[in-house]
Amino acid sequence: MTRARLNEIIERDMPGWHLAQDEKDPDGSIDGEYIVRASRDNGSLKKTVVISNGKIIGAQG
Repeated sequence: MTRARLNEIIERDMPGWHLAQDEKDPDGSIDGEYIVRASRDNGSLKKTVVISNGKIIGAQG
């Protein structure tokens, strides 16, 4: 899954949040799941997000 697609999912499911700028390019997944960082307010707030099958299934932070 590309950075752009991950960002689309985060913006759709978590309005006001986006893929963190310091997040490295995803190089694969474990069983179709991705664990990435999302940020808000110019990066001052961050969460860890789990994406599976094109949906956010968990976020913490």
